[in-house]
Amino acid sequence: MFRESGRVVPVFNDKHLAWNWEDAKWIYDQATELGIPFMAGSSLPLSFRLPPVDVPLGAPVEEIVVVAHGGIESYGFHALELAQCLAERRRGHETGVVSVQCLTGEAFQQASEKGNRWSKALERAAIEVQPHKEGATPKEPTAFLVEYADGLRATVLMLSGYAEQWGVAVRVNGKSEPLVTWVLQSRYQPVWSFCHQVDHIERMVESGRPPYPIERTLLTSGLIDAVMASRFESGRKLETPHLAISYAPPAPPPHHARSVHPAYPVR
Repeated sequence: MFRESGRVVPVFNDKHLAWNWEDAKWIYDQATELGIPFMAGSSLPLSFRLPPVDVPLGAPVEEIVVVAHGGIESYGFHALELAQCLAERRRGHETGVVSVQCLTGEAFQQASEKGNRWSKALERAAIEVQPHKEGATPKEPTAFLVEYADGLRATVLMLSGYAEQWGVAVRVNGKSEPLVTWVLQSRYQPVWSFCHQVDHIERMVESGRPPYPIERTLLTSGLIDAVMASRFESGRKLETPHLAISYAPPAPPPHHARSVHPAYPVR
């Protein structure tokens, strides 16, 4: 219809662009070619944070650990978006991902016990900042190991039944303590955790300007596809040259914006 009419309108796509990379890239290419104002992804990057911390722009980030709950694919995507909205703010901004690995079962247990695949201190911090059931056994514990082109490491730990919300810890070079926050998710109506996302959708429809680069969700769509492929292949580490995606994070909104993106709180 856009091609036939010669006109486009803003489009919002909930969560990942597609379940597989080929379709996700096709959707991105069409939106880019036609100049469609395009917003997608999770509500978590726009949800409330307690405390309201963010990665300073240009910070030398070394490692990110997200502890999450829910379905490995359905909620795992949300956790990747949370990691990515922080990772993209690092020094040099986003330059892409070179490999992905998904560990489950015995492979997860061995990696967790050895403690050298991800920071156990960051894991503990991301657990303690959020509601969790101390002593409970996670249901199908799973780790997503993401290696970026510039050396950054990000790990998503899916610990459903133990973690109850979303916690994230970020190690910044030169800082003695990690940046740690709980990203709040509303459980009952009204689902206020969607408030900022809905507000930004409305602003995009009115202005024709997406609030952040669609490349973020293109990258996370490719990541969850690679994670699930690695899981299907018994945890094989997969090289991801197709995820050499570069982009810069969004600029802070103007001070007169109707509401404020929680990544840029009013001081």
